[in-house]
Amino acid sequence: MDRDGFWMLVEATNVDVDCEAHAERLSARLARLAPEEIIWFDRQFWQRLAEAYRWDLWGVAYQLNGGCSDDGFVYFRCWLLAQGQATWEAALHEPDSVADHPVVANRSGPDHEWAILECEPILYVTRNAYRTRRRRGARRQPQPAAGRAVGGVLGLRGLRRGPPTPAARMGAEDEDVSRDPGHLGRVGQADELVAVMISAGR
Repeated sequence: MDRDGFWMLVEATNVDVDCEAHAERLSARLARLAPEEIIWFDRQFWQRLAEAYRWDLWGVAYQLNGGCSDDGFVYFRCWLLAQGQATWEAALHEPDSVADHPVVANRSGPDHEWAILECEPILYVTRNAYRTRRRRGARRQPQPAAGRAVGGVLGLRGLRRGPPTPAARMGAEDEDVSRDPGHLGRVGQADELVAVMISAGR
């Protein structure tokens, strides 16, 4: 998968303006890919968010959303990315171009609900894709025969557990998303994620 492949996945799964539906479709599509491709997508995703971590774009988000916190700027960039490559690159070249987006233009209509330009669910598409693959792998795992000792006499050695690995922590339900608006540290989690996915047996 190259950079064009990244944008193809983003755009092919965005068939309407519903952020949550887009995230669900994208996550389902990613779950069908090889682990290495999911990791590559994740790295591309966080690199794109990092390149848009700019004061001029933050100012646009502040104006269009009636205010913008640090988390709000993360969600704004997720929304911007979800609109596709053309909108994304236009915003990087000329931030004020976001004001010409149809979602913004339609706000002036009398029957149109005022939409906040945010899409938080896009943050979690690779995590959810990994969980889907993990559940599928667990269903395929053979169960030990009844009465068979696992890990030594009576399986007692199998009861000893070490500290949770970084990859295990990534799979926790209450994942702590960094408060850093750039979220640059998340790029490094890709290596942890691919290791556990490959060891789990794709």
